[in-house]
Amino acid sequence: PAPNYEQSVRRRDVVDHFQALVKRLQSTVKEDEDGEDEESLPDGWVKHLNEEGDPYYHCVKTNQTTWERPVKPKLPVGWVKYTTDDGAVYYANEFTNSTTWEFP
Repeated sequence: PAPNYEQSVRRRDVVDHFQALVKRLQSTVKEDEDGEDEESLPDGWVKHLNEEGDPYYHCVKTNQTTWERPVKPKLPVGWVKYTTDDGAVYYANEFTNSTTWEFP
């Protein structure tokens, strides 16, 4: 039997939603025009392009978006960033020999 009107509308909504999701994922870029990659963005930030090709930035941790490129904060003097074998990031202070999982 042919689908009724409600089933047809729901199916169309699902297809539209899926197509929008695919387009959004395709707009995610790994490298800026100036050669800076996502590694230069603060943790949790991802660059996307809107339908016109303009870049915008999204923080997956806070769900914040902005047109301006977020700046990665610099470590205070004496602090060094390390990564464990399993990929966890921690920071060590060369002067006090203290360590922390949080950005100092």
